[in-house]
Amino acid sequence: MAVTVVLWILLSNISNKLEALTAKKTTLSEECRECATQRNQHPMQQVSVDMWTSHHLMENELLKAVAMQPVSVAIGASSNDFLFYSTGVFTGECGTDLNHAVTVVGYGTSEEGMKYWLLKNSWGTQWGDKGYMRIDHLCVIMNLFTPDSNLTCKACA
Repeated sequence: MAVTVVLWILLSNISNKLEALTAKKTTLSEECRECATQRNQHPMQQVSVDMWTSHHLMENELLKAVAMQPVSVAIGASSNDFLFYSTGVFTGECGTDLNHAVTVVGYGTSEEGMKYWLLKNSWGTQWGDKGYMRIDHLCVIMNLFTPDSNLTCKACA
């Protein structure tokens, strides 16, 4: 479950600092940019995830959010129907034990007129429809997890 992972990270004394490397264009201060250039690195701003927020979304709220950007949601992924999904709109057992995080990247209506969410899974392109799933819009995926983060520039050490 997404909540379990976040809690485990926060409670296990694992560093909560993320310093990702990205393209050379950055909004960092001159001090950080110079240091990164000397090390041939291109860091983004440091992100500290100290807290997380769980939101229970209504369908129209999720539609608005997905129209703006991909959204991470929790889903029940234990059923054989889910594990062995391959094509079409998933109408199998949705499950209420939310134990897996996926990304909602879109939505639509099938040729048969069924509304669906387009999910991107983390299990690779061998799973589902090249790593994606179209799932009935009525399935339980309305829990969204977002980090409460502080973006700061950490001077190079």
